[in-house]
Amino acid sequence: MKEHVHETTGQIGWSTTIDYSRIPKVFHKRYWSTTMHNARAGVRNRIEKNTPKIDNAKKNVRKSFRIICKPGRKCVINARRSSRWAAQYAGNSCRYVGKTWMNTGRYLSRTSSDAGRYVGNTTYGAGRYMGRSSMRAGRYLGRASRATGRFLRKSSCTAGSYLSRGSRSLYQTLRSFSIRSGRYVSNKVSSASFIAMARAREASYVSGPYYARKFKSDCRTKINNSRVARTLNDMIENSRIPKACHDRNCDCDVCPTHEL
Repeated sequence: MKEHVHETTGQIGWSTTIDYSRIPKVFHKRYWSTTMHNARAGVRNRIEKNTPKIDNAKKNVRKSFRIICKPGRKCVINARRSSRWAAQYAGNSCRYVGKTWMNTGRYLSRTSSDAGRYVGNTTYGAGRYMGRSSMRAGRYLGRASRATGRFLRKSSCTAGSYLSRGSRSLYQTLRSFSIRSGRYVSNKVSSASFIAMARAREASYVSGPYYARKFKSDCRTKINNSRVARTLNDMIENSRIPKACHDRNCDCDVCPTHEL
């Protein structure tokens, strides 16, 4: 037995020394060629399956795109959040109006029905006490008051349902409008941010060399000016004319205190 390390996988195995002279030639060719071919193919397929393929160009492009679009993405997220908040606020206010109107309708229906019953009972009792005519009158008034109560209850219920439907439709309209406006604003903000970033990048590319050239020329001008000033100072100091004469701005031919 002999220990060996596989070239591709790095696995440690054991091999035996085989005496090929004892194996027939046909069997040896057919058996060992197919075995080694299958073994190599299996190792190759296993390596290709387990090794992930990474496209560096796509990865770098995706990374740079994410870095460039960061402010635009923030604007888009903020616009979507604001549109969502506006839709929720409008929906809650519409629901509040609808519930208020429905509660008002229920309250009116209960009040009217209670009033009708109270009037009916009162007139019915008075009719019994006063006689048959008063009883008939009481029944009539009771029926009329009940009919009035039913009419008020139905009208209030229909008004409440109508208002609730109207508030629901208004809520849906406002919600769809706010969602559309939010998407429109987010698209506009994102496109504007992309355009502004592209223009800023182009301007920086164009203005960078210009300012570099200008800075170099200004530096050269300053250096030359300083050289000229130094030369003039040297000439004044090395000349026979005193410096006080130049400071006073007087005519040195007439000035009695200085000699040429």
